[in-house]
Amino acid sequence: MPASRRSPRLFASIVACSSLLSWAVAAAPPRVHPDETMTQTLAGEFALQAGDIDKAANLYLQAARSADKDAGLDAVGRLVNDGVAVAIKYAVVLDDPLSDAYLEGLLRRVDRQRVVSGMGERPAIVHMRDFGLPGFTTGSGCIASRACSMMFEACVQKDWSRAAGLRADFMPLEDLRDAWGPARVLHHATELAGIATTGPIPPYVSLLSDTKVQELAPVARALRERDALVTTAPSH
Repeated sequence: MPASRRSPRLFASIVACSSLLSWAVAAAPPRVHPDETMTQTLAGEFALQAGDIDKAANLYLQAARSADKDAGLDAVGRLVNDGVAVAIKYAVVLDDPLSDAYLEGLLRRVDRQRVVSGMGERPAIVHMRDFGLPGFTTGSGCIASRACSMMFEACVQKDWSRAAGLRADFMPLEDLRDAWGPARVLHHATELAGIATTGPIPPYVSLLSDTKVQELAPVARALRERDALVTTAPSH
C-alpha cells in the first residue's frame, strides 16, 4: 500500500494505540465467545488490507480483550507486526512483577524492544533486568527528572544496586499515587514541590482533600530535594 495513503491515518492510530494497548492488555477481559474473537480478528485483517487503519485498530483491540488470553495476545501481536502500532505500554499491575506469565506470553509474540514498562519506577527494574524491556514510563519523574534519568541509565548499564537505590527515593510518592490516584497526586505534587503552579485539575478528576495535600507536601518536597543531590554514576 502506498505510504502516502496510509501515513497520516497511521500516525493518528499509532498515537491512539500507544495508550489503548496498555488499557487492552491491563483491563480485566470480559466474557467473549471464541467465535466472536475470531470474527473481530478477521474483520480487523480485512480493514487493514483496505487501508482503514482506525477500524482495524479498534477491531484488533476488541479481540485483544477477549476471554481467551492467547487469542487476545495474538491480536495484540498483529497490531504491532502489521504496523498499526509501534509500541506497547505494558501496565498489568501485579503484587510480584517477576511472576508474570501474561508478559511472557506477550513477549513470545512481540519483539521485546517494542514493549515498554508502563507503570513508573515500581516494576521498572524487574521489567528491564528480568524481561529485557528497553525502558519505562514515569509520572514521578516529573518531580525528579534527574534521578529518573539516572535510574534508567543504571538499568541500561546493569548497575542494579544503584538503580535500586535511586528507585527507593520514588517509592513514598509512588505509594501515595497508587493509594489516591496517580494523576491527581502528581498534579498536586508538581505544585507542592515548587516546580510550577498547576492550576485547576482537569474535569472528571477530583482534588485531594486538604488533609491529603498536607500529607503529600513533605513527600513531594523531599523527592525534589533528593533529586537536586543526585550525581552522575562513576565511569566504569
